[in-house]
Amino acid sequence: MARIFHVMGRVFLAEGGLDCHKKNPELRDAHLFSTANFFYTPFRDDFGPLNLSSLIRFCNLLARKLEQFPTEKIICCGGGTNRDMTNAAFLLGSFFVLDGCRPKDVWAPLNTLDVFEPYCDISK
Repeated sequence: MARIFHVMGRVFLAEGGLDCHKKNPELRDAHLFSTANFFYTPFRDDFGPLNLSSLIRFCNLLARKLEQFPTEKIICCGGGTNRDMTNAAFLLGSFFVLDGCRPKDVWAPLNTLDVFEPYCDISK
């Protein structure tokens, strides 16, 4: 079973193993969506944060989800790899900081995850 982490408010982050495209009877009071459409295109074996376009699209998507499903938990399915989870956490954290939350308040719940992979810049 996938692990689900509370991020802020009604927003949660699910680790790989949770199928966001199927209704899960255990999560009746939740709306699930995937970050699969937001991915980093590497140059070689580098790995870095997503581009600004992806961030803006994600922020708009999450804002719509929060508005469309006002009484449900919103669960962001991060994917099955550490890189997927790192990018999902980056997107969620950025959303809340841009929404006016203090960075340290956003980082506190994300810091409990043990799935992050450091970004890697091959130009150095």
